[in-house]
Amino acid sequence: MNKFFPDSLICLSLLVLAACSPLVGGETNTGESRTAAVDVFMNARLLEHNVAARNLMTANLENAYLRNKKLSVRVKSGRIVSYDFDPERMITSGEKEFGAEVTSVWADLNEQVFETQRERIKFLALRGEWFADEIDLLKKEPIPGLPPMDLENAKQIKFAVAVAKKFAKAIINRNYPLILQLTSQEYQARFKNQDEMMGFLCSGENPRYSAVDVRNYRVKDPREISFQLGFYRVAKGKRGCEVAEVEVVTKEGSLDWNVVEFLPGPIKKLSSIFEPQSFPPAPASAQVR
Repeated sequence: MNKFFPDSLICLSLLVLAACSPLVGGETNTGESRTAAVDVFMNARLLEHNVAARNLMTANLENAYLRNKKLSVRVKSGRIVSYDFDPERMITSGEKEFGAEVTSVWADLNEQVFETQRERIKFLALRGEWFADEIDLLKKEPIPGLPPMDLENAKQIKFAVAVAKKFAKAIINRNYPLILQLTSQEYQARFKNQDEMMGFLCSGENPRYSAVDVRNYRVKDPREISFQLGFYRVAKGKRGCEVAEVEVVTKEGSLDWNVVEFLPGPIKKLSSIFEPQSFPPAPASAQVR
């Protein structure tokens, strides 16, 4: 479910893509039509509501999607940030059935990525169109998250990471008032106006930041803690995503913790589609004593 691009525009794009996809039967039943069917269905699952996705399901899958406890609880536990699949790995069973393995990135309501999932989706041809008929979960890959907290500074780390997470969520949701609330006045003074500040923090419209994970931390001193975040950059209508590594520095002020630095790092293609995601080792200060 994607709440970052207007649903009306995405729905229109899905309709256009579906209309342009070759129908089943004869010479038009090609790998391109199957690839397009997977793309249309997964793009529908990115939307904030599930109406478009349900319209692309068979009655059997829609019933399971709504009522089967195992499936419905899983798909309602978060939202899909992005997806990817290899068209060369699709398995066909005649002209009216095929399957595809799809890997998707999932985030919770706070925009925090918590796992990737690998699913096998079966499609059936009905009335000249492809419909999803089964979704089987093959594997979950949890995101490692923060290493164990340094017990000596655990209290400060908890306060600081809460601010870092709120700040990241505010960037993803383009919440300028909250960004101002969470940043120091010295940091705000670096920018001429709101547009300049948001342009630097939010890194464009397409691709745009759609979710985040908190990967690591470093205690410079008990009143200054930096965090390594991974911002997931998703382009509308594109498979997969990139991850921008960012260092966010927080500092304890007179009343609360504030963000005093936002340092963008390298942007990498997410590798967990067919291999495990690699994360940097924990710093020495992160070890449990």
